[in-house]
Amino acid sequence: MNDVLCGRAVKIQRSDGRVHRALISSVSEEEQSMSVEWFENGETKGKSVTFAHVLCFNPDICRLYKLPPSHPLYKMWQVINGTEAVNFRLRSLLFTWFISVTRPSRLTSIDVSNASWTFRDEAQSRGQRKDQSKLDHASSEQGNEANRFFMMILEYRRKLDFRPLSLADTVRESRISVCVRKRPLNAKEMGRQEIDVITVPNQEHIILHQPQTKVDLTKYLENQTFRFDYAFDETATNEMVYKFTAQPLVETIFNGGTATCFAYGQTGSGKTHTMGGHFAGKTQEVNCGIYAFTARDVFRLANFQYKHLQLSISCSFFEIYSGKVFDLLASKAKLRILEDSHGQVQVVGLKEVKVANRNEVLALIRRGTEVRTSGQTSANTILFSLSMPCCRPLDKTYGRFSLIDLAGNERGADTMAADRQTRMESAEINRSLLALKECIRALGRKNAHLPFRASKLTLVLRDSFVGLNARTCMIAMVSPGSASCEHSLNTLRYADRVKELVTEDPAQLVKNDALEVISEEDSLSYNDLAHIQSQNEDEIDKDFLSMHMAVERLQLAEEKLTEEHRKTCKLLMEWLPTFENMYEASQTVECDTEEYATNVLNHVLPLRDQLTTLEGTFSTLFNFFIVSYP
Repeated sequence: MNDVLCGRAVKIQRSDGRVHRALISSVSEEEQSMSVEWFENGETKGKSVTFAHVLCFNPDICRLYKLPPSHPLYKMWQVINGTEAVNFRLRSLLFTWFISVTRPSRLTSIDVSNASWTFRDEAQSRGQRKDQSKLDHASSEQGNEANRFFMMILEYRRKLDFRPLSLADTVRESRISVCVRKRPLNAKEMGRQEIDVITVPNQEHIILHQPQTKVDLTKYLENQTFRFDYAFDETATNEMVYKFTAQPLVETIFNGGTATCFAYGQTGSGKTHTMGGHFAGKTQEVNCGIYAFTARDVFRLANFQYKHLQLSISCSFFEIYSGKVFDLLASKAKLRILEDSHGQVQVVGLKEVKVANRNEVLALIRRGTEVRTSGQTSANTILFSLSMPCCRPLDKTYGRFSLIDLAGNERGADTMAADRQTRMESAEINRSLLALKECIRALGRKNAHLPFRASKLTLVLRDSFVGLNARTCMIAMVSPGSASCEHSLNTLRYADRVKELVTEDPAQLVKNDALEVISEEDSLSYNDLAHIQSQNEDEIDKDFLSMHMAVERLQLAEEKLTEEHRKTCKLLMEWLPTFENMYEASQTVECDTEEYATNVLNHVLPLRDQLTTLEGTFSTLFNFFIVSYP
């Protein structure tokens, strides 16, 4: 048919996963598909793609090409995005169908110029064809198995009553809230023919459909349901997530309290997207994430409702990587975390930048995001903090809001990895998550032991867990793809455990704590780690305490080595000019040899002592490597 889209460019996905642009040659309303063409390797190729496939890779096509409401592609866009007044259950089924049909089919190369098939080169060897046939058969079998599970999930969803969370729903006040967010399937997952194994039927529940196979090869689903304060499906925007998670906490900091919001989940589940904003290529749009929304509301309240408090606002932005803290606003300078005699935790050297408006906050976020540690490790935790020092006195913090993008939780299981650095990173993540869970648990009841010294993350966040006016929100992020099923299940179980701790009977919790006996001779950090082990005996093995204490001793030895190295460098800078002056004086006629020798000896002894100390510190660390990581 002659259509307004003919000749327009759209993105399509090839069977090998590549995504590129192609021109629309025709549109078929009856078949709900369109033919596209592109030029490759000296010939014109083409294929037929469904409307759903086009909408998946071109979500803005209706707006971009100003399609009329009567256009068949526009009608499908309305149904998938829920803009028609249709039953949500039907819309959910349509969305599920939409995901299934967007999986790329096998591409057949077509010479559109003469409408004839372009076959493979006849010179191709028979062995290559046989190998390709095996791959095709394996791919087909994998697809058939996925389709069987998909049909089971679809049948399960048909029985559900879908009532999703909406912006019109009321926000419930809570000191501790635990939420979960599901992201949509991405292009890579669809290219691998993964199916959507996560269902969010209403505003509180989320269901994970775990594909299983019996001994007799019978396929079945293990459907696990979890309940949280709020559950966001794949259609939820960052603005909606913010409304029910971080926004209710903003006013807390204007009442002299502390607020904490953190995103938790495996790498690629959407934590950075939720906290920082979506990505356009490799560039993050930082104006549409929870960081930016929080800054907007903080300045709105500070400039109007709470203007009489005369509050100034400052920002800090740092990351925790393998137990070390680095300032993202000061060229990743290494920071030290110390606890003073009054029990106050200080991040020594942390740069706090005073900001006057939301745009200055966004500029700092961009600046910090550009230098944060990235790559395959996914082992770094990012902490962005908005604090409000009073004008009188200047050294007092009136309120603080901490926003945290936690390290990928899938790395917490890598404690048996062969690489020493990977094991240390994984152990630190595991310890941080356990400590964070126990600190939230302590926040939910009075007079509870707060094991904040068990990890660097909770040590930095100590003030967020003490005081009556402290509020916390956790956003658990899950990936819907079937390949991420195990990691998504671990995320949901962790969040469920946090939620369970919040709602447990306080009397029982106090009783459990009374059973714990910790020696006063042990270190404070050991006490906190022992507390965590006693509260999680069903989740962690018996070697937890010894392993994490070994990691902590290694970190302390490393810190001591770098400190002694710093002292040595400083001493050398002060020592060398004087030593050179002594040498020059020894070359003069008036030089007293006895006095010269005495001065040189007295000048060398302090340097010798410092170098001996440095050597001893290095030997301690080196021996630790030999014993712990042979």
